[in-house]
Amino acid sequence: MRLDGFELLVNDMPKMIRFYRDVLGFEIKESEQTSNVYLVKYGTLFLLYGRKDFEKSERRKNENGIHSNNKRKYR
Repeated sequence: MRLDGFELLVNDMPKMIRFYRDVLGFEIKESEQTSNVYLVKYGTLFLLYGRKDFEKSERRKNENGIHSNNKRKYR
């Protein structure tokens, strides 16, 4: 079985980018100036979400009657 990717919620995006890029050697696939950053290593996608932006998005969904069950399908 192979892991295709996963998501992490982070509080300090610049710090986490430096850690994953400089210490662990991940390649950045998107601009570092966004609230969500895509990184890749060994063909596995790592998505860093800014925690505050994610929480705002979820709050808006709930206010608009859009319910997220947080269940995602991966192949």
